[in-house]
Amino acid sequence: MCCFGVRVLLLLFIVAMSYLLNAAQPQIPVLAWYGGLITIFSIMAMGIDKYQALRDRSRIPEALFTTLSIVGGVYGIWFGAWAFRHKNRKASFVLTHAAIAAIWLALIILANYYGIFNAS
Repeated sequence: MCCFGVRVLLLLFIVAMSYLLNAAQPQIPVLAWYGGLITIFSIMAMGIDKYQALRDRSRIPEALFTTLSIVGGVYGIWFGAWAFRHKNRKASFVLTHAAIAAIWLALIILANYYGIFNAS
């Protein structure tokens, strides 16, 4: 999972799965499916990286964690870091993802304020 292309393919897979799940369950919006899937995938990535770290194997690059955070999986990254006690001592990792979480929170609050999530 080192290449930019692999990250793009993973993101496209998650988007495609969101639309397929929305087709199966139309009462749940695509954004809800996307948020859930990206969060689950982010938690799994943190767990896999922790497993690899304990066994001294090749690791998942931090660029993937940052990419997952930027595209919406920041809360899954935070939960995975807490649940697996992984990367929570590295100041650059914590500060980067805290800033991304603050931006996402601000975007969610603004979207809710302007009624983007309201069904019309």
